[in-house]
Amino acid sequence: MTSCHFPVLVVGISLVAIAGCSNSESSAPPPEARKLPVEVLTAKAMDSYAETRSYSGTVEARQTSDLAFQRVGKLIEITADEGDMVKEGQLLARLDIRELNQQRNQLSASRTAAQARLDELKAGPRKETIAATKSSLADLDSQVTLATATYKRIASLRERGASTQQQVDDARSALDSVKARRNTTAKQLEELETGTRVEQLAAQAAAVSQIDAQLEALVVRTEDSHIKAPFSGTIARRYSDTGSTVATGQRILTIMEATRLEARVGLPTDVARSLDTTEAYSFLWRNNSVSGRVKAVMPQVDPTTRNQIVVFEIEPTGDAMPVPGDIIRLELSRVIESRGFWLPLTSLTKGTRGLWSAFVVSSSDATAPDTIRTVALEVIYTDGDRAFVRGTLNDGDRVVASGSHRVVPGQQVGPVAEASR
Repeated sequence: MTSCHFPVLVVGISLVAIAGCSNSESSAPPPEARKLPVEVLTAKAMDSYAETRSYSGTVEARQTSDLAFQRVGKLIEITADEGDMVKEGQLLARLDIRELNQQRNQLSASRTAAQARLDELKAGPRKETIAATKSSLADLDSQVTLATATYKRIASLRERGASTQQQVDDARSALDSVKARRNTTAKQLEELETGTRVEQLAAQAAAVSQIDAQLEALVVRTEDSHIKAPFSGTIARRYSDTGSTVATGQRILTIMEATRLEARVGLPTDVARSLDTTEAYSFLWRNNSVSGRVKAVMPQVDPTTRNQIVVFEIEPTGDAMPVPGDIIRLELSRVIESRGFWLPLTSLTKGTRGLWSAFVVSSSDATAPDTIRTVALEVIYTDGDRAFVRGTLNDGDRVVASGSHRVVPGQQVGPVAEASR
C-alpha cells in the first residue's frame, strides 16, 4: 500500500516547488526599482571665497586709577562706595586739616608784620624824625664846643700847676665822649636824609616772599588732603574706612571709566598690519554685537603667543555694552583669490594623507545608467556647515549631497534629485 502512493507524493512536491519558483520570479522587482535614490547638487566653480576668522580679546576700561592722599593724616570722610557712579571733580574723601589751618593762621600773621615793615622801608623816614635828629646834632655840637673849651682851660692850668693831671684826663675823656655821640648822630641824620638802602628793601621783600611760598605750600597740602574724581566713572574698590590713619600714597579708592571701553586682541602680525584705522570692525560678546576702531598696535610681539596686541576703542551704543573683564571676539573677513567649490560638509568623507573625497554621479552617455565615482579633494576653508574645496572636481559635476556612507564607487543609483541648497 505504501509503495503504491509514493510516486504521487513526489510528483506533488515537485509541482509545488515548480509553482513556488514560478511565483518568485514573477514577483521580483525590475532592475530600475533596485537602484538607490540619491540627492545631488551641481558643483559651481568659484574664483575666490570670503574667509571669516574670529579672534578673542579682553574688554578693559580706558582709564583705571588708584586714588590716594599725598600726605599722612586721619581719614574723616569718605563719600563714595563700591559700585557708585561719580562725576569728574566730585569729592570722594578728605583728611583732617585742623593742623594745616593753624599753620596757615600763623603764617598769615607773620606775613602781615613783614609786609608792614617792607612798606615802612619803602616809605622812608618821617620828617619829624629828621628834624629831631638835626636838633640833637646841634645840641651835641654845642656840647663839643663847651667840652673843648673846658679841656683847653684845664690843660692851661695844668701847665701853671693850678690843676691836677686827673682833671686834665677827665676833661679829655668828656670831650672824646661828646664828639663820639655827635659823630653817631651826624651819621644817623645822613642816613635819614639819604633814605632806606636798596639792600634793606631787598632783604625785607625776600622775607615776605618766603612767607608767601610757605602759604602756597600749605594750599597744596590742603588740596592733597582731598580726593576728587579725576574723571567720571564707577568706584571699583574701596580700601579704607572713616577714622583710619592713612599713609602717603596708600590706596583709598579705585575708579574705573566704565563708559569708555577698549578691547585688547592678540592678532597674527600679518593680520595686525593689514588693519585699517578708519574702518569700524565688528565684535561679538554674549550674543550681542558692538563695533570698534583701531586705536593702537603694540610694536612688540608676545613671546608666548607670537601675536601682536591691537587695542580697539569700543564705540558706545544705545544697547547693552560689555563691561571690563568680558571676553570679546573680533570677526574679520577677507576675500582670498583661489579657484574651488563650496560643498556641504555632509558630502565629504575622510580620505588618505590628509585629503578628503566626495562621490560624483556620472554616466558614460545619455543611455547609460548613473553610477558613482570618487573625486579627491583638499579642504581649503570651512564656514559653518560647508567647506571650500579644490581637487579633481569639475564645474557642473553632480555631487552626492548627503548619505555618502550608503554608496560605493561603481554603484548604479537612481532616481537622482537636485538637493536644495
